[in-house]
Amino acid sequence: MLVHCSIVLFYVMFAFSFALVQLNVKRREFATIKGGRILHNSTTTILTQIVQSSVVCSSLCSIQGTCCYASYDRKTKQCILDESCCPQSEPSPDALILKKLEDSLSCQKEWFNYESKCYYFGGVITTWNDAKLTCESYGSMMVEVKSNCENDFLKTKAATYKASYWLGGTDIKIEGIWIWSSSQTEVTFSDWNVGNPNNANDNEHCLGMNYGAELKWNDYPCSGKLRTICEKVTVVIDETFEGGCFIHIKRAHNELINTMHVTIKYRNFTKFNKEKFIEDLKAKNFNEILYFDNPDHALDAWYSKLLNVLNKHAPIITKRVKKKSQPKWLNQVINQLRAKRDFYHKKRDFENYKLFRNKLTAQINKCKTDYFSKAVQSNSKTSEIWKHLKDLNAESKCPITSVTFQGSDVNEPKKVCEHFNEHFGL
Repeated sequence: MLVHCSIVLFYVMFAFSFALVQLNVKRREFATIKGGRILHNSTTTILTQIVQSSVVCSSLCSIQGTCCYASYDRKTKQCILDESCCPQSEPSPDALILKKLEDSLSCQKEWFNYESKCYYFGGVITTWNDAKLTCESYGSMMVEVKSNCENDFLKTKAATYKASYWLGGTDIKIEGIWIWSSSQTEVTFSDWNVGNPNNANDNEHCLGMNYGAELKWNDYPCSGKLRTICEKVTVVIDETFEGGCFIHIKRAHNELINTMHVTIKYRNFTKFNKEKFIEDLKAKNFNEILYFDNPDHALDAWYSKLLNVLNKHAPIITKRVKKKSQPKWLNQVINQLRAKRDFYHKKRDFENYKLFRNKLTAQINKCKTDYFSKAVQSNSKTSEIWKHLKDLNAESKCPITSVTFQGSDVNEPKKVCEHFNEHFGL
């Protein structure tokens, strides 16, 4: 009996220890803020639920991909999950706010991580347009401030450099309508300095943070010279498996990336004059870079001066290249099979070539069948069904020229259309 009790006690202690380990694991995934709770927001709140502990609440946040913050009230046992990384909150002595800690991005040297982006605070004063080109040369864009939290982060970091900085906003197209130049979206969050924007002398169309006004926002002449802040965003590729076919979705900031068109950028040397280029290059005062203590900032200054001249003589042209959208049934499996088929064809290994050619054909037929069957069956709108049938007919090498109706083959085009209309019009 004593042995039996000892065994039971051992398992109880083991289970308790395991629970503590699990609790610690969960705790390490979240930063805990005591004495506060998140306010419910109809736009950003994901879930409001009664649960038994903060561990359960944090677990719910863990499995919700879009959850950024959670709060748990120990008195009411209410758990709130919120997708905003800057949620509104209020003091509450019985509550906890739990911030999900995501893996930090591997930002380059001199770049700083905040949330899901990397930021670069340039040390060179330059015009707004040159600042934009500099950011693009780094594979990034001028910073676009979307929230108070992000703005506070930028102000805190910029204050350490004691300088004013360009932001990516402009109203150059329509006076008073401020947009972010890279994403072409409207500026919804703002932190304007008193009396701004004022478009002084009808010549202030570019946005910047004014160090002399506690880094509040000012409108500046675009030809003015400030430092710049660049940002890089992450692109996450989600893969879901549906009906044997992989569907790839690219997301950036939870917004779908438009893949209907691509743009290419290139330098236009049509009017390039070598002598004038060298002449303008000699006119630049490159000795200024000697005053920088930081070699990276010195390099930035040199590169900015070079870009300034190069952009004048060989401007960067952005051209949109149209491409037909890929069929919706196309997936990664098909691409892999196609690559293997082409590989063996190139190697003149015709046995494997035929094998993967047949596999490719079978996979294409399967994905087409799955996609169009589901599309037709899941739609109740006649217009949508006809659209899918049109797509199917366009993909087919053999257009629909006959149908079987009530056991008989119908080949006359007019009759085929009538039977289709009769069938789908029911």
